[in-house]
Amino acid sequence: MRYAPYEYEYQNMNDFSRNEVLDYFLTRAFEAEEIWTLRNNDNHYYVQSQADKEINPSCRANPMVPVWPYKRLAQDFNKGLSISRQLDAESLEDFLDCSLQYFVDKHYVLNIMPRHNKTLCLIEAEKLFSILEGMIDAGEYRMDA
Repeated sequence: MRYAPYEYEYQNMNDFSRNEVLDYFLTRAFEAEEIWTLRNNDNHYYVQSQADKEINPSCRANPMVPVWPYKRLAQDFNKGLSISRQLDAESLEDFLDCSLQYFVDKHYVLNIMPRHNKTLCLIEAEKLFSILEGMIDAGEYRMDA
């Protein structure tokens, strides 16, 4: 199990297509069994506010939560913010059971592995939840309890 991207992956991530970003995130999240987010000083998730025209051109502005499979990627993004946030890791199991369900209920969009203020992949929380559950149900991944 590794907890950081290989250097060649790290150098080439800005060139990944949207599908490659999502595939990389899913693979590495299962491999590392953790998800990284940012928290504000009040311990709430750091939320970006932006119109999400990529997912649904007619939708209103949806809150976006950036997520990463590795600490290094979250740190890089955090360094680019005008106000630094707290890095927060949670187990993939807790992310699925708690955080992702919260994001689904709030109709949040997940900003998958943004880098240097560049959005690489946006996905509705409900869709990501469905993908992750499908991978688990298909036996592609098993959570060790």
